[in-house]
Amino acid sequence: MSVMLDARKRRILAAIVLEHLRTAQPVGSEVIVGARGLNVSSATVRNEMAKLEEAGLLEQPHTSAGRVPSDEGYRFYVDRIMRPRTVPRRVRSWVHGWYSRSGDEVSSILAATSQLLSRMLKHPAVVVPPETHTWQFRHISASAVDAHHLLVVVVTSTGDVQHRLLPSSYKVSAAQLREISNLLNARLKGANASAVSRLEMRELCRELGHLKVPAAVLKLIKDSLAAAQEQSVYIDGMLYILKEPEFADLDKVSSLMEMFQSHEVLRTIFAPAEASNTVKVTIGSENALDDVRDCTVISTTYASGAGIVGTIGVVAPRRMDYDNAIPAVAHVAEQLAESVTRMVNG
Repeated sequence: MSVMLDARKRRILAAIVLEHLRTAQPVGSEVIVGARGLNVSSATVRNEMAKLEEAGLLEQPHTSAGRVPSDEGYRFYVDRIMRPRTVPRRVRSWVHGWYSRSGDEVSSILAATSQLLSRMLKHPAVVVPPETHTWQFRHISASAVDAHHLLVVVVTSTGDVQHRLLPSSYKVSAAQLREISNLLNARLKGANASAVSRLEMRELCRELGHLKVPAAVLKLIKDSLAAAQEQSVYIDGMLYILKEPEFADLDKVSSLMEMFQSHEVLRTIFAPAEASNTVKVTIGSENALDDVRDCTVISTTYASGAGIVGTIGVVAPRRMDYDNAIPAVAHVAEQLAESVTRMVNG
């Protein structure tokens, strides 16, 4: 952004951002003078506000005498004025305790992270696992639970452990399932998820023909491995959006709620930034998708020790507490990366 502001205009813009955050109302000059202790007259503030509006940093909604920050105004505030706060020690301690209780599987840690971040910031939080092409199979096992069910367990290089209970009316012995597991491990260990699609049923049946296992059982197991590629996106705190005055309009809320149901859309919105370990802030019209044009998306990446990258972040109104949200997202991402790396490395 090429706009240049002197110190007074910066102070006034910052005051309007913070006042609008507090009240969700257009901000008038009298409020700024009274609330922020500027040593200038109301007329001077009005004049400066008019100049900020001309520069595209403020907007005047409807016929209101007050102003609100524009997308460009928020961008200027985030890039040039804001000083991100340090995450308080008590919050850091709370985050550490949260992860110590978040379970012993990657999926439970990712779900716990979405809950943690949404509660910290009171905004919907999203955790996107790594794309399936970035992880590899570590171990696969198939076993019989009872006469009517098989259990397939898949362990990936991300540390994720997936249990899939499969209905089956065929009787298969433990020895047969062990040999099937051994063959699949020999074929798939260290391979990426796309290797499943390259498994030919005819070839599997031929190699395992001596076991006299029905082809339907082999297909069931293969399909369960393919389903392991369908990584969930973890979302929590969607109802926080209903408390924001910006989303009192039912159509806006419905559109957002539909968006949260589409994991494909969320993966697009939370695509990793080009530079890892940076917090990406996308404000209003900067968002490529219409569903989030009235929102700010704050996101960053996390990585396991193997360098496999996922994304976490929040979706919020443009009128949000950037000073606290940005460092909070960064801190939680660091803690998530540490937890996942510990699990992957055993």
